[in-house]
Amino acid sequence: MGDATILLLTSTSFVRGLGSLWLGMRLDRFGSKPILIFCFGIWIINLAGWTLVAGGVMGPTLALILVLQFSMGLLAALVNIANTRLAMVLIPEMGRNHFFAIYSVTLNVTLGLAPILWGLLLDVLAPMRIVWGSFELNRFSAFFLLVAGSFGLALWLTHRLHEPQAGRTEDLLRDILIRSPQRFWLRLWPRV
Repeated sequence: MGDATILLLTSTSFVRGLGSLWLGMRLDRFGSKPILIFCFGIWIINLAGWTLVAGGVMGPTLALILVLQFSMGLLAALVNIANTRLAMVLIPEMGRNHFFAIYSVTLNVTLGLAPILWGLLLDVLAPMRIVWGSFELNRFSAFFLLVAGSFGLALWLTHRLHEPQAGRTEDLLRDILIRSPQRFWLRLWPRV
């Protein structure tokens, strides 16, 4: 894709954040744990799409990249909101200010170092080219597989979280897909 197209795709980031409002409202009703489980599961699917694009199985069409970018922004906003809410629920009131100061600094330093470390890893994996049928395992597809693995680990660890008064993930999915105002989308889905 050209530079103008890439800039256009990344300039839609504010829309992705606004899209999190429809699911973010359910945080108080269901808790952070079901939202995190939902987001990590969808993120793994999203990263599978990026892996297939990087591996040459699917072409990087504008529509596909827009869907992948939009869902990544939506999920990042939801995970950030859910993590902050979870910290507010679990941390005792005494010392909460100090915890949030440490939490914010640690988060921002990690977010600053992550691209540098992933970039170094991509440089190390540059000579890798393994072809299986129409899929090529190269440094970019390996990157997306490793990130999907880290989200799989986060999903597993999230199941072990103890959040008082958290709802079930099944109830959240039922609310999103069946009871929500967006249920008219299900009517468009072909019945089997």
